[in-house]
Formats: sequence, C-alpha cells, structure tokens
Amino acid sequence: MHRLPPVATMTPVSAALAPLGSRGGEREILERETADRLSGDRALAFNSGRAALTWLLTVLAGQRTGGGVIVPAYTCYSVPSAIVRSGLRIYPMDIDPATLDFAPKDLDGHWPTDVFAVVSPGLFGLPADLTTLEAACRDKHVFLIDDAAQTWGATVDGRAAGSFGDAGLASFGRGKPLGGVGGGVLVTRGQALGDAVEGSRPVDTKLNSLKVAFKSVAGALAVRRWLFPMVQALPFVTMGVNEFKPEFAVGGLSAARSALILRLFSMQDALIAKRVRMGELVREALSDIPGLILPAPRENMTATYLRFPVVFEDPADRDAALMRLSAKGLGATRMYPKPVHLIDGASEFVYGDLGPFPGAEKVAKGILTLPTHAGVRERDVAKFAEVIRRVTKAGGDRGWG
Repeated sequence: MHRLPPVATMTPVSAALAPLGSRGGEREILERETADRLSGDRALAFNSGRAALTWLLTVLAGQRTGGGVIVPAYTCYSVPSAIVRSGLRIYPMDIDPATLDFAPKDLDGHWPTDVFAVVSPGLFGLPADLTTLEAACRDKHVFLIDDAAQTWGATVDGRAAGSFGDAGLASFGRGKPLGGVGGGVLVTRGQALGDAVEGSRPVDTKLNSLKVAFKSVAGALAVRRWLFPMVQALPFVTMGVNEFKPEFAVGGLSAARSALILRLFSMQDALIAKRVRMGELVREALSDIPGLILPAPRENMTATYLRFPVVFEDPADRDAALMRLSAKGLGATRMYPKPVHLIDGASEFVYGDLGPFPGAEKVAKGILTLPTHAGVRERDVAKFAEVIRRVTKAGGDRGWG
C-alpha cells in the first residue's frame, strides 16, 4: 500500500547529491544569501534552527539578569526547548484558532515587566501579523525574533517572513519548507546585536560530504509514497514525533550541508508554488464542511502551506477523521498534542500568572494537518474531503467503512 508522508521536500536525486560538490566555502555563501533574502546585516549558520535560536537567546540573556520570552501558547516544541536551553522563562500568549497567530486582545494587553523578547514562529506556512507585532515590540522596547522555520517564502505586506524585527531565523531540517538534512541560519539587523552574536561564532560542524550526500539521497527517496510505508515501519525512524527536549547540540553548519541548502534555494519557487496550489485546493474542498475552522492568512499576507491545518470544533470528530485518514495512508497528522503551558517537563519553566489559554487549548484538542507537498495529487485532496465530510456528518461515528 502506498502512503503519503505528512510533509516532504521532493528533492531530485541529482540535487540531493549537491554535498559531493562542496569545496569548503558554501557556509559563507549561504550566510550571505540568507542575509540578503531576509534583509539582514549579518548571518550565522548553525547545525539546526533551534540551535540558532538558542545562540541568539543566550547572547541576549547575557545582557541582563533573568527574564522571559513571549511565545504563542500553541507552537512547535523546539521553541520552548530553546528558551529553556538558554536559561530563560517561557511566557505563553494565547492564539486565535482562525489564524494560529497571537490573539489580538492579548497582544494589545499588558505584558509582564521582565519580558525582553518575543519569538513569533508562524505555523504550517501561515505567517503572523508581523507588521503589527513589530510595532508593538518597538513600542514596548522588546526584541522581536521573527522565526520563519515553517514560513520560509511567505510574505507580510510584501516583506519576507523572517525579515521583521531585530533578528530572523530560518531552518532547513526535515519537515521544513526547504527540507534538507539539517541546518539553520540566524540573521541579525543592527550593528550592536550583530557584534554581540558574531563575537562568539560557533565552531563549524565537520561532516564528511559523502555521509551528508548519503543522508540526503536516502531522505529524498524515503518520502516517495511507494517507499514511505517501509521507511515508516523501521523501528529507529521517528517521523512526526514532537518532544520537549532542552538538551541538544549547538554548533556551526558544515560546508556539505550548506551546499545542499544552496541547491534547494534554486528550487524554492517551484516547491512553494506547488504547495500553495495544493493548499488552495484543500481549502476549497473543505470550505463547505460544517464544524471546521480553516486557519487562513490575512489579506496582507501570502502563505506557503507547509501543511494544511484543520481545526475541528468537536475533538471526537478530529480523532475519527485522523484514524480514517491514517488508515487510508493519506498523511494526516495530529501535530503538537498539548499547548505550551501543559507540555510535559516544560510547565516548571512557564510563567504561572498568565492565561487562561482557550484558543491554544481548542487548537491542541481539535487540530490535524493534511499534506500539501509535491507528492500530493488532486485525487488525494478529494479523499481528504470525503473522509472529513463523512466523519463530521456522522458526528464522529467510527463505524463506517
């Protein structure tokens, strides 16, 4: 049986072999190109996106005693992991299920006095209202970190996601818009911050180009729908696992991995165009089904649809739909199972006087995501709609075939 991977970058094998052509200067080229794309003054490449975020937060934290970082109350677990790794406190702020962005009432409200930074990681290719958030952070004299790990290629008011605020982040690990074999880039704006961050540049990770190429080719083949079921069945493969893990390596990026990312840059427009088209088809197919919230970008934004999020009003319907979609090999995923303040192991680092978080809890209980990558076909979209329509019509009934 063929199965769709939940997220994938359909990299041709010829492109996956790019690390073999590494000559040693690719990291510097990647840093320059990323800084240019994200309107930055300087850029540093790291072994992962969360390593880049950790490095930045650690530098910022060293300039003051204590402090906390505001994040969406429902977000990727790598973000709170990096905050804790940096020795800081997590300040969740509720989200609006209709946008998966900060709830306007909380954004306009009082922020704790020891907050010194906001991390705004858009989810699933849907950017945050970065223009408004940038102005709010400027007014409150708070650093804004525009995390484009999942929104690479999206825009807000004509500006690239990742180009807002004091610093931007990009990530190129598996499951990201340009999914390679790991890597992240931190882009800074302003001389003072750039000097502070670059003053202790991480040691580059030394990886053999042949090893990187092997991993790249293996990853490119593994997401083909005919091979994915066998890969998914391997006991050491943990696709789709979201864990809070503050212990991880922080280092620089090898030239071989940088070479692969640069090759993916040349494919970016085609990859994103296919996701956008598929995201629009999924939205159209689900738009008339009752009991669903389909988070959407605002009029001043373009989304890239890394995955297509669907929030069910009834969690029982979500569970039934997920079971049926999974049984048919359609690549649906539950995503992050808990909001930030309820993550196992993270609660002791969460500022306790905030909340409640009804939007984040609603999303955590009711969300699933559907694949939008180049391996998805129009008939898959029709199957998404058929399953979800029958589940919501049946009120979560699990008995139909």
